[in-house]
Amino acid sequence: MKKKRKKKIQADKIIAISAMLVSLLTLILFVYQISLQHNESRLSVAPRISFSQEYGTRIENIISSQDTISNKFIIYNIFLENKGLGPAILKSVDFLYQDKKIEIESFIQKNQKFRNLLKIDEITSFSDGAILSKNEKVKLFELSVKKIDEHQFYNLANIKKLEELIEISVVYESLYEEVYKKSSK
Repeated sequence: MKKKRKKKIQADKIIAISAMLVSLLTLILFVYQISLQHNESRLSVAPRISFSQEYGTRIENIISSQDTISNKFIIYNIFLENKGLGPAILKSVDFLYQDKKIEIESFIQKNQKFRNLLKIDEITSFSDGAILSKNEKVKLFELSVKKIDEHQFYNLANIKKLEELIEISVVYESLYEEVYKKSSK
């Protein structure tokens, strides 16, 4: 009889240990599933900043008492766009020259090559914490170049040269406070 009792006790222990292992495995899978859901919800609101540019032309008429003068300008715009799934919280938008922060207006004025050719018509400044919504597009700045037919390609080359010299750096966060950095280079 003692042998039967030992077998019964061992069977009870095996069932109890199996139940504990199944419970522990269920708990581990539950924690893993919660982790996956957290990652999925974090990714479902991740912002993605990109830069885009547009070229165009503009005609300005200057009317004087005797004559009307038409000036043609090549317009160059750089945009900041959030192509992500959630809002981007902007921490900083900086213009850099040789890895040093600059003010783009003073850079153009100090640089003789650009001073007489390029003019900043519009520039947008952002405060810390500004929000760029999903699919929102904001003009960072607009440059204009007086268009003279024989110098048109020269003027476009100067815009390209400026684009190569200056880097735009954007630091932004997601709603989950994950920090990202996007550079124009």
